[in-house]
Amino acid sequence: MGDIYDHIPRILASAKSSITVLEIGAGHGDDTARLVEAVLGTGKPYRFFTFECERNNIAPIVEKVGSRVHVVSCAIGDRNGSTSFTGSGAWPFSGSVKEPKEHLKTNPWIPFQEPVQVPMMRLDDFCTQHGIDHVDFIWCDVQGAEDLMIAGGMETLARTSWLYTEYYNTQEYEGQIPLEEIHRRLPGRWERAEVWTDNVLFRNTKP
Repeated sequence: MGDIYDHIPRILASAKSSITVLEIGAGHGDDTARLVEAVLGTGKPYRFFTFECERNNIAPIVEKVGSRVHVVSCAIGDRNGSTSFTGSGAWPFSGSVKEPKEHLKTNPWIPFQEPVQVPMMRLDDFCTQHGIDHVDFIWCDVQGAEDLMIAGGMETLARTSWLYTEYYNTQEYEGQIPLEEIHRRLPGRWERAEVWTDNVLFRNTKP
């Protein structure tokens, strides 16, 4: 079965004259750095935007990728403005714009903090502002807020070729939707190219 990186060459090869990648939720930028190296390896011109709203994560991302990636300090969701964000302290990979629920039981050692306000933007509006009319690959790791990303990105997702997202069929966060519902809400004709335990790769058969 492998992992997502087994599919990256195929995903990037499917792009035509240039490549557009959106990474929504970058953590410390480890995957960001690996992805941009793969993109650079194609020799094609590219645009790569990564979004992260855990403020303490921004510096590590920039340190890894420098100017090769546009780092945007905001959450992607269903509205523009600001939203409540629950960070996860010394383990800065589980913060979410949704309140942790089952996550508190399955990972009681994660030091969730008091919510703070962070900027939020709809994916459709971001893409309009930056003249993005087609996306080759979205990497989505939004910790239970998949429904908000979809709601604010319907036009963008309809023009996206590949989507890789985390999912859980339990409510690790309040209001988290399961895999079947994620698939149902995606605009366009999407198929599951690969399904792992907690992640899925979708391909849009008519972007």
